[in-house]
Amino acid sequence: HTKTGNPLVDSVAEHQAASQQAYWQYLHMLCFMAPIGFFMVLFRFGDSSCFLFVYATAAYFFSHKMVRLILLAAPISSCLGGIAVGRIVSWSTSVLLGEGDEPLETKDTND
Repeated sequence: HTKTGNPLVDSVAEHQAASQQAYWQYLHMLCFMAPIGFFMVLFRFGDSSCFLFVYATAAYFFSHKMVRLILLAAPISSCLGGIAVGRIVSWSTSVLLGEGDEPLETKDTND
């Protein structure tokens, strides 16, 4: 009972700090997709992006302190993972369909 001085609190596994294995167990593929979405949100910063940024930062901070609080990180991880997947799929389809690649037509002034 060295952390809090209370042997009951220190003996409960849920009160221990979260490990990478715990994040992988609860969030699985979102461990990779959520950080990508987090950085994508930072590039288009506005009111909604600010909310996602603050929520993600607070959820990660508190879930890192205690294993049982990883559940707080699940909703924002899903949102950020969805943003990452959505933007990647949108970009991929635009590249595959050739949208946005047409050169701009220049007007010939000699006619």
